[in-house]
Amino acid sequence: MIATVSIEKIDFTETISTLRFSQNVSSIKNEYRVNEEQDPSMIIGRLKREIETLKNEIKLLRGFERGPLTLEEKNECTVLCRNFVDNRDMN
Repeated sequence: MIATVSIEKIDFTETISTLRFSQNVSSIKNEYRVNEEQDPSMIIGRLKREIETLKNEIKLLRGFERGPLTLEEKNECTVLCRNFVDNRDMN
């Protein structure tokens, strides 16, 4: 706080009043916290969507979505893996 006071005799009572007010203001302590309240139904909905996404990811990683690889896909994977390993050894 900034208090403006005067040294003039005519402003003496106003100056004293201002000084008392500023002294009282200096003793005020402010506390703050986040004023946020979350709706439980929104949290539950978000968690359900996250669970569904994770379940789909697990299915995909385990191979339930597409079934076993064909012989052609296995051969392609083998070639890609060999190329990757050969190129890593060069670096």
